Amino acid sequence: RVVCPLLDAVHQQARQQRELVETVRRAQDAKAAVRARDAFLARMSHDLRTPLGVILGFAQLLEMEALTGEQRESVEQILKAARRLHRLLTQAIEVAHATAGKLTLMVQPVEVRALLTDCVAMAKGEATRADVPIEVVSPPEPLVISTDPQRLSQVVLNLLSNAVKASPKRRPVEVRLSHDEDAVSIAVTDHGPGIQPQLLPRLFIPFAAAEPGDDAESSLGLPLSHSLAAALGGTLMVRSEPGQGSTFTVTLPRR
Repeated sequence: RVVCPLLDAVHQQARQQRELVETVRRAQDAKAAVRARDAFLARMSHDLRTPLGVILGFAQLLEMEALTGEQRESVEQILKAARRLHRLLTQAIEVAHATAGKLTLMVQPVEVRALLTDCVAMAKGEATRADVPIEVVSPPEPLVISTDPQRLSQVVLNLLSNAVKASPKRRPVEVRLSHDEDAVSIAVTDHGPGIQPQLLPRLFIPFAAAEPGDDAESSLGLPLSHSLAAALGGTLMVRSEPGQGSTFTVTLPRR
């Protein structure tokens, strides 16, 4: 009568110990996988940036030459592809750094209205080419928070670029800056096709929401923006319905 409960307790303790050992092993494997990924990205960065710089350099030299129309168009295509690859490579590395908590932040007082004005001005070229106006609504009073202006601008510019790409011609992208005592929010709304509900849970996972033919740069931009917002102590949320457009809102604490 006494032996059986004791044996059961011993077996249960042994099972729990095996489960604990297995959990520790999996955690070690996960850390090793992260280290291997970071090492691979660092090597990839070095191995790809060097020839990419050569391609860009020679293409820029060719651009300065007296070229025929067809030759100039070919050089422009080389430059466009090389620059896109450079942005994609940079985003992939930044996503890895963000998920590993290795981002470097330069936090300082930032006037959010001025930062938003600068971001909209930088996005105006792409918006003009797409014939998509950008409308901004913001409060009259200054809004100062402590954050990294470069990282916040990176998030806002990505949201603006995605909204312009998604919007039909002559339908405005709406940017709304709001605040309360605790937080400041920037909401970017487009009038595009919206996002399918099954894609929303995977939207901020690198490459997870990508479909065949999708822009790989876009599939990295949102996960990177999500990680940057989290690194700044805030959040990036999405609200979307098919056929009704999408609203992406980045919210940051005021203190």
